[in-house]
Amino acid sequence: MFSPTIPVTSATDVWSFGVILYELLTGTMFIRNHPGSFHSHSTINIPSRLSKSAGSLLCGMLKYHPEERLTIDEIKRHPFFARTDWLNMIS
Repeated sequence: MFSPTIPVTSATDVWSFGVILYELLTGTMFIRNHPGSFHSHSTINIPSRLSKSAGSLLCGMLKYHPEERLTIDEIKRHPFFARTDWLNMIS
């Protein structure tokens, strides 16, 4: 699995959320489709049955380099969540 030698930041949380979201959307454990260590040259296996916006979101969240991952704000603005009323969720 992914075991970076970098500090834990919000980008670490984005990676973790990306793995959980991958498993929820695909019904498959992330490690099953991505065995072994994850490297900068590794590719994310996105099943073709997922929507383009779901695939785009997962790819943006599961970037190897933390500085390349989507931020929380970018995730919330992603087309995958276009119909989500974030403010209504907290009221």
